[in-house]
Amino acid sequence: MNVVFEDSYTLYRIGMEWLLADLFGHSEQVHFNVLDSDSIKHANIIVKNFSAGEQFLCQPMIKMRPQGCLLIGIVEGETEIAYGQLPLCQSNSVFINRSDSRDKIADLVMQGWLRSLLETQAPAKLNCQVCKHQTLTVQQASVATRFYLGEETHAIARKMKISTKTVSSHKYIIMKKFNVGTDQDLLTLLHLLKNQLIIPNVFKECLNLCLVECANVVAWSPFAGTRRRY
Repeated sequence: MNVVFEDSYTLYRIGMEWLLADLFGHSEQVHFNVLDSDSIKHANIIVKNFSAGEQFLCQPMIKMRPQGCLLIGIVEGETEIAYGQLPLCQSNSVFINRSDSRDKIADLVMQGWLRSLLETQAPAKLNCQVCKHQTLTVQQASVATRFYLGEETHAIARKMKISTKTVSSHKYIIMKKFNVGTDQDLLTLLHLLKNQLIIPNVFKECLNLCLVECANVVAWSPFAGTRRRY
């Protein structure tokens, strides 16, 4: 059995290795490796940490896993996972909280593993065109871009020529869409959105356009290139 990890918490990973070796080691040898584009092709189980909201994003690498491979997602906080809203690439998955007890994790993993065996016998066909992964509208992406660049609500409203209430409403909808509770978690999520390898990537396009506009403003400023004297 091949188990691949993507988690920066070393002690937690060691604990998960012990647990998985205890659950499956009696029937076959368990091998552990780091998750990458090569190891995932031969994985039976993937253990991956998900930051807030990340579970709703398209995961191109996860789509490379073999049929019947179980995805174990690690989350934190009180977030409840709505499995019906997850992208198709995260089918056959179980999500565990980092604070869950050993017994609860073991039960969830074994339930997921039994489902993965059934999936191997009756493979499911993934159609990305009907996938439910969350995306941003152009207006939401524009607001998110300026928030990501550190602009305040009133500045965003002025530049986009909308009310501050509308800006706050867009931000609220984005956070609710991805089940994100804090500004810091939202910034982390937007960083993931920026690096998503999907086409089109509306947020990345808006961000690049905004950065170009900012660069042009600086280039044409009458104060550009001048030095302040003291």
